[in-house]
Amino acid sequence: MNQPLLKVNLKNLVYNYNALKSLQRHSETACVVKANAYGLGVKEVSNSLISAGCNTFFVSTLDEGIKLRKVSNKIIIYVLNGIHQKEINKFNNYKLFPVINTIREYNLVKNGYDIKNVAIHFDTGINRLGLNEKSCRTIKPFTNPEPFLIPLFIYAPLTR
Repeated sequence: MNQPLLKVNLKNLVYNYNALKSLQRHSETACVVKANAYGLGVKEVSNSLISAGCNTFFVSTLDEGIKLRKVSNKIIIYVLNGIHQKEINKFNNYKLFPVINTIREYNLVKNGYDIKNVAIHFDTGINRLGLNEKSCRTIKPFTNPEPFLIPLFIYAPLTR
């Protein structure tokens, strides 16, 4: 029996990355390679994007971040699912940055751990992860910046 076969031209992927990158000049274009680069192979996809100049990536889980770190030590990797107390050492050891989704994660990072660079995920109404309006008023990371926290990326999905 014949099995379906999917062929992905990595040159087309790089072309699409460059097209998106060209739409803006004053901000960074990052790539999401969660779930083994959506089943295409995280090593192959990431290496192609790194060669094209991408140096910031998002993954879902800590384990995915560790796998991607083995591809390159020079890239910035954010973990979308946030951070838990028991994972702090691995985040530090593998130089991974959490995406802050909750007040609990915010307080965990705030209370003296080595992780200082984070992305902040805002709930834009799709009711998944992210800080809602009430949470933002509580921590006020932008109106009253915290010296421990350097938000390098703001993550706000615009899809429904």
